[in-house]
Amino acid sequence: MKNKMLSLFVAVIFTLNMVGCGIPTISIAPAATATPACDKVGYVAVVTPLLEQFDDGEAVADVTARINLAPQVATLQSIKRSTEVINVPVCMATAQNDLITAMQWGIQSYLDFMNQSSDTQVQIDITSEKYYKDLFHQDINFTATTNGG
Repeated sequence: MKNKMLSLFVAVIFTLNMVGCGIPTISIAPAATATPACDKVGYVAVVTPLLEQFDDGEAVADVTARINLAPQVATLQSIKRSTEVINVPVCMATAQNDLITAMQWGIQSYLDFMNQSSDTQVQIDITSEKYYKDLFHQDINFTATTNGG
């Protein structure tokens, strides 16, 4: 241990002396980490069909009798799970989170309706879903203007 400390001390002193004498030294800088560009186009290409399927599923659920809603809700849950596992670029994480939250509120609105929750609760669910879908679209548009996509 003592020899290692002495060797380190000598190396530091030697380096300082070389720099002070004008002798060029080689410094090794850490490699720069490249930040991947935002692949908004790729993300939108993957998520758009899932969002369309979800919207289609909601359209069917909207005209389905309360007692027959379970299969439609199961379909919506399946689409949401498929959306949750897609590869999301870091720059689209907020958009993805808003989309998943919107889907969850949409599903919750049908579950509350099936459970005969108050109309007020169901309306809160629907309003929340719309709010988060709007945020999702704003996130996509904001990313498009800030990342050239």
